Amino acid sequence: MVLLLLGYCALRWGLPAAGHLATPGGPPSSGGAHACPDRVAAAVSGSATLVAAYETPKFLITLCRTADGQIHYDGQVKGKPASDEYHISLPAESTATGYLARNGVYTYEIRANHVIVSRRGEILLDSPLQPVSMPS
Repeated sequence: MVLLLLGYCALRWGLPAAGHLATPGGPPSSGGAHACPDRVAAAVSGSATLVAAYETPKFLITLCRTADGQIHYDGQVKGKPASDEYHISLPAESTATGYLARNGVYTYEIRANHVIVSRRGEILLDSPLQPVSMPS
């Protein structure tokens, strides 16, 4: 329940961001592989490669791929600890236009340098994202 609320609030007020390392609006190309930040690797229980990273004024969104190919969406409130109250990590998938993560009735979509958060198909947030080349 806390993660659902965090996810909704995070997206409602600017969303955690994930910066893009390649083509805006779609899955990045495989340029130089960078390790995911430690806070993200801890949430996915192991090493992972950075796929994309974005930010909004209040949030950081990082997308990483684990060794088995699973993409993870990681949302973090800037300046807060990676706790259940300020952080969410979800399995995600690559789509034709970006990425999609689901958390119950909530969806988190990265598309055309925007994060779109919906609940049961109703858009709660559509916020522009700023790419980040190397998240901390």
